Amino acid sequence: GGGGATIEELYEPALIEQYFMSKEDDKIRKTDLPERLQEAFAGRVMNLSREDLLEEATWMVRTEHFSASTWLYVHNPNEEVTIEDEDEPGKMLQMSELQRAAEVERRLIERVHAVLCFVRGVTNDDIKHGPVVLDKEHGEGEEDWEREKNATPMLDIPFIARYRQEYWRNEMNEEDLWSVLDHDATWSAILKRRAQLEELFRAVGDDEALTMVGRARSDDELTDMQAFYDLKYIAQAAEREAEAAKGLKRPVRVSRYKTCLDAKLGEMAEAFCIPAGDLAGNYMRWLSSDRPDNPVDETADNRRPVDPDEDPVEMAIKLVPHAELHGFRDAGAVLAGVKYVAAKQVAFDPKLRREVRMRWFKDNGCLTVRHTQKGEESGEVYHLDMLTWREKRHQKVSSEEFLEMVKAKEDGLIDFSIRLDERDHQELLGNLRDCYLLHPRGGGGVSDQAREWDRLRHEVLEEALEKHLYPMLEHGLVAMRIKEAKVFVGRRIKEAMEAMIRVAPYTWRPPQADARPRKARAIMGVHLAAPTEMVVIDEWGEVRDFLSIMVDVRENHRQEMKESDKVKISDFLQKNEPDVIALGGGQLKCRTLKAQLEDVVGRCQTKEYLERKIEVVLVDKNAAYKYAHSQRALSEFPRYPPTRLMAVSIARRLQDPLRELAGLCVDRSEDALSLRLHHLQDKLDRSERTKYIHRAFIDVVRDVGVDINLAADKPQVNQHTVQFVSGLGPRKAQELLQIMRTKGCAYFREQLLEDESVRGLMRRTVWTNAAAFFKMTKNTSMWNDQMSVGTRIDDDDNVVMGGGGPRGGGGWRKG
Repeated sequence: GGGGATIEELYEPALIEQYFMSKEDDKIRKTDLPERLQEAFAGRVMNLSREDLLEEATWMVRTEHFSASTWLYVHNPNEEVTIEDEDEPGKMLQMSELQRAAEVERRLIERVHAVLCFVRGVTNDDIKHGPVVLDKEHGEGEEDWEREKNATPMLDIPFIARYRQEYWRNEMNEEDLWSVLDHDATWSAILKRRAQLEELFRAVGDDEALTMVGRARSDDELTDMQAFYDLKYIAQAAEREAEAAKGLKRPVRVSRYKTCLDAKLGEMAEAFCIPAGDLAGNYMRWLSSDRPDNPVDETADNRRPVDPDEDPVEMAIKLVPHAELHGFRDAGAVLAGVKYVAAKQVAFDPKLRREVRMRWFKDNGCLTVRHTQKGEESGEVYHLDMLTWREKRHQKVSSEEFLEMVKAKEDGLIDFSIRLDERDHQELLGNLRDCYLLHPRGGGGVSDQAREWDRLRHEVLEEALEKHLYPMLEHGLVAMRIKEAKVFVGRRIKEAMEAMIRVAPYTWRPPQADARPRKARAIMGVHLAAPTEMVVIDEWGEVRDFLSIMVDVRENHRQEMKESDKVKISDFLQKNEPDVIALGGGQLKCRTLKAQLEDVVGRCQTKEYLERKIEVVLVDKNAAYKYAHSQRALSEFPRYPPTRLMAVSIARRLQDPLRELAGLCVDRSEDALSLRLHHLQDKLDRSERTKYIHRAFIDVVRDVGVDINLAADKPQVNQHTVQFVSGLGPRKAQELLQIMRTKGCAYFREQLLEDESVRGLMRRTVWTNAAAFFKMTKNTSMWNDQMSVGTRIDDDDNVVMGGGGPRGGGGWRKG
């Protein structure tokens, strides 16, 4: 306020973005909503009602897949099956497959609806949101306190997964909760795009199209309507494009379709073809009729074309004088243009496109792969098996295989197309002929002129399918398969990351039979280099001592270590007494060094330098390399060489994998993206990979909690997991730890709210989501004797859980 320089003036934009110092970051930090939900909902349609979310839940269940979706498929409608009673667990109900599918769908819609109400903070009397009701003295004022007390909080996904299980269990699993959040983004995009199209069709007064847009429930259907608008209202579309490009120098696009209309070729198409909408209506009525093998009946509801009085060539010749001004110089060119206009209109009709997509292309589309010259000359081999795919149903190609095929095409090794096989194509073409031609079955009484007009109509249908409709449907199908494949790969990335971090901190068991495992008080990390670095860390992960030594190690596991090196290492072990030795693995020489260190440990035990024989463990060192070359390591140990920093990270990785690997996600660091978690991970962009990697950390932190006092006391080592607590994120976690480092550690959770700064950061909503995942322990140097040891959930947290949350400690599970 004193006219000083702003953040934007003092720092580079890249630094402002990296350390979350922008005005947008500050707004997210101060808003009492879960940080990651604020980011997720940015740009989405908000202020949806409970009824709106019920419509969205119905759409999700009927178009997307959840863990119970397999029960929605009915093979034998009347076959008797059993299903557990929803109201009386353990009681089984008898019903048909069809009834079970309807019941499962109802339950799934109810579950998804509840989750949507939770994450969007929409009041639903059928579920318990459970806002925290704090004491009035914790508020900022009477008005604020009353308003926030009655607010419906947005609940973060990990909180719902842990403490609202009764609203989603059985029909959904934990991964489905994340899927709901992702599908909500898709639905929000559909709503926004639908609103834009409704505005366009309302402007031109097309009520029928406006109704169709209102019924659209997918991107494909909206794309159909957008294409229909651009074709039918080509002048308005051109004006809209010109308005968007105003002030920009862009090349002028010349539409062949508009050129044909300017040449009045559309008038000839209208003279002998029925409108595309009538073709779609004839086809849909024919599909629903009792006699699908017969041509469309001559009824009042069905439309038939009318043959002009002259043959096609004569009619085209009359159009040549005017059409020549637009480049159509003879009757053949005119007829080709007429067929193009009619074919475009058929292919762009939204009803017909939907029917062909859903009844034919989606299930029966066949994949054919062709080699390229580069693929033949290349030394790559991963694409060779794909060359055997000839008219293979695309559904028989797995998500990973499809993404590999797309990669091979991008590399120029193959090319592929998706079409209907010849039998399906001819069947579809025959069906459309019956609905489009005047005399689809011919006959002896049909004149030659009538046959010529029907032949022209047949060519229109072939061109519409082969040159327009099939390529557009292929484009949409490939995009859908790529999207599904990326979700599949993303989940595999999450599983691989979770497998790395869902590992308990290292413990060792004393030799006594009834002894409990003990936490390692000291761990020695070893990195083989020149010189080899050995570092000992204490129970908090801080470096206690280190040793640099030139160890002669060869690729021979029987090689003996030099006596002088044995003495140095023995003295180092005797001095620090580590509970375990963590050796960075990955090379054959590491196996040799492991055997040598085990020999030294045995020698120390024989000489009673050590009370017991300690274990030598090989540890993956990929993350250690990232740490050694990071800004985080440089700020913590500015004088350490990279090899010693790797030894530090190796020891910490064994001590607590979650804590150490979370350091790869500090600020906006992309170190975690360099971990090889899936062979197709590069097909996902950085934001997608980051999303799935962070979700792995969020899920594990949800199960084990975070020692908030230790994170504040030893921030260099322990602060990185706080950002993954439910309701928090990097901004709020950074601010909370800064406050705690200033004020000191907390005795109990509610003590955090006694500080005005914390209340400004975590009011009712964020506190509701985060508090249950804070572990309050005395494992810090700031702790005094008056504080008692806590767990992740204690008696004080009944208010957080609404009185009904599970109780327990912060122990590891699935370890």
